[in-house]
Amino acid sequence: MVYYALMKPHQPFISIVMPTYNRAGYILDAIQSIEAQTYTHWELLVVDDASDDDTEQVVKAASNDKIVYCKLERIGEPSKVRNKGIPLTKGELVAFLDSDDLWHPDKLQKQVAALQQYPDAGYVLTNGYNFYEPGVPDMYFHKQLEGERYADLFPDVCNGKIAAFSQVLLVRKEVLDEIGPFSEAYHDTTFEFLGRLAHGREGVYLNEPLFYRRLHYSNVNREDPPGNLQFFIDTIQQFAAKKMLPKTEADTAIFKAHIHTGEYDLQNGRKTAARHHFMKAWQYKPFSVVALKKMLKASLP
Repeated sequence: MVYYALMKPHQPFISIVMPTYNRAGYILDAIQSIEAQTYTHWELLVVDDASDDDTEQVVKAASNDKIVYCKLERIGEPSKVRNKGIPLTKGELVAFLDSDDLWHPDKLQKQVAALQQYPDAGYVLTNGYNFYEPGVPDMYFHKQLEGERYADLFPDVCNGKIAAFSQVLLVRKEVLDEIGPFSEAYHDTTFEFLGRLAHGREGVYLNEPLFYRRLHYSNVNREDPPGNLQFFIDTIQQFAAKKMLPKTEADTAIFKAHIHTGEYDLQNGRKTAARHHFMKAWQYKPFSVVALKKMLKASLP
């Protein structure tokens, strides 16, 4: 009995997949945020999409035997690059971090603890924030910054109550094998992937912001907002068609997406585009005055 009492709890091995392309100016910060983790039982797989800057040299200069560097022929789509990394993982758990982003030092430790507390949970997600300057939050993904939930998180993923970023995820490898890789239908299909992950499976959501998303000019997800929106809508409609999501909830999710996109357009001076999205939102919820008020606002000089 004394022997068992002195044994340490099982420390599962974590494989971290980091897709990268021409991030020589940021990737060392990302690597150091992993090296600073209080949970130390991990490997980092840097999957380089044929960078032609100094990314390779920066990674190799880190001189850490926990880092595995893999250089690909140019693919150009993050979801495909992540999929190239997944078969290389050796861990019981898998996480993802983009090469320009950062983690809180306790991110992995707290997620592992959550999986140990809720052994039936297949995955853990966390809150986070956007930043331009490290250590200075620009916008939290969600306002509640404390507490946790163990639940069916699929509706919250679909309705934007949980930020759909791969970087907030820690997933059991057996679950990852079960749901399959990221869709390769579009350049970044994380939302669809997290939807499949969350559907019919319990998960844990940590309200604490443990992921820090860097905003800068070359963010991939800034390059094609209309395409991002259309992929989101197509995915929601697919979920509804497969009876994964009730039509009323699907309509609400698409309504919110059009409102959010319209507000983004309005903030950037694109009033015609904003009015288009507010009109589309109204079509999904014709009895809501929100879209009508926003259309009026977008029509004012």
